[in-house]
Amino acid sequence: NKWMSAIKRTRKSKQKTSQRLFEGSKRRCLQASKKSNSKTNPGKSALQRDNSNKIAEQTQAINVSQPEEP
Repeated sequence: NKWMSAIKRTRKSKQKTSQRLFEGSKRRCLQASKKSNSKTNPGKSALQRDNSNKIAEQTQAINVSQPEEP
């Protein structure tokens, strides 16, 4: 019985450490993507860049759909 509880305990701690490592790697990936975004477009996150692109497309569409009156 002692051995079983000890084995269970070690297995749980292993799961915890693997979970922690996974969280850490995920965080690192996010930081890396942020860094690459700042390289390509400094001062703007990917989301902001997408939004500005969408806004530009919308304004172009509005300009096309409403011809300028003489």
